[in-house]
Formats: sequence, structure tokens, C-alpha cells
Amino acid sequence: MDMKTNSPSTRYRRRRRGGQTLVEGALVVAFILLPLTLGIFQFGIVINAVSSLQMIAREGGRFAAVHGQEQTSDDSVSQASPASIRNYIRTVCTGTSINYNDLTITVSPALGSTTRVSGLPITVTIVYPMSKKIFVGNTLAGSSILSRNYTATSTFVLE
Repeated sequence: MDMKTNSPSTRYRRRRRGGQTLVEGALVVAFILLPLTLGIFQFGIVINAVSSLQMIAREGGRFAAVHGQEQTSDDSVSQASPASIRNYIRTVCTGTSINYNDLTITVSPALGSTTRVSGLPITVTIVYPMSKKIFVGNTLAGSSILSRNYTATSTFVLE
């Protein structure tokens, strides 16, 4: 048996290397795996919000196109008003992670416009501040993604 492989100094060096491996593993987890995992979660939340906003804009545009020339139940005008479109969008938002109060909704052409006739397009635009979905915002202070608004637009032909 070789005395060098079983000497006290060799055992001490092995224990020391084991401690070094533990510290390196902790650093890898802290600086690589944790931010990567948080980034994957954040990416999923943003993609879900984008998908929901596109669906909400599409549903609002479809409602505006289908009801563009008829009286709706919540008002007495002959065209679907922006208020009735907003009410419909509010009901669509209830099944998503999007808060209706954070949305800015624009309908063009506007109610009563002479260009709002059957066969012409109607556009519903929804603007949403994406900072509402960024949970790692404190670490990204000054990043352009925090100040960005996401815009979803839907254009349909009036029936």
C-alpha cells in the first residue's frame, strides 16, 4: 500500500476539493440556473399575455364588424358604439389574465362616421402596458421592455 495516497495531507486536500466543488455548484445555481429559470417563467407570462391580447382584439373586431350596423342591447344608437364594443371586450377579458382596466381601446372609423358602412373595414386597437406582466422589473430597471406598450390590432369588414 502506498503511504502517499493515504497520508493525512492527501485526505485534507480531498476534503478541500470537495468544499470547492460545493462552492462552485452554489455559484452555478445562483448565477446561471436561477436567472435562466426566472427568464423562462417571465417569457411564458409575456407570451401568454401577447396571445390573450391578440385574441381580445380579434374578438372585439369581430363584434364590431358583426354589430357595426345594428342597435345593441346596451345603447339606443343604430351602430355598435365604442361603449358596447368595450362592454363586449370586458366580458372577453374575464377569462384571461388581462385586466380590462389596463386596456386602452380605440375603434375606427368612429361611431357616426359616414365611412362606417357595410363592406368597409372597421379596426379595433388595444394598447396594453407590458410592464404589468414583468415580474423581474426591478432587475431590469431602465430596460426598454418595461416602458413598452403592446398594441394588438384587428381589422374586419363590416357586415
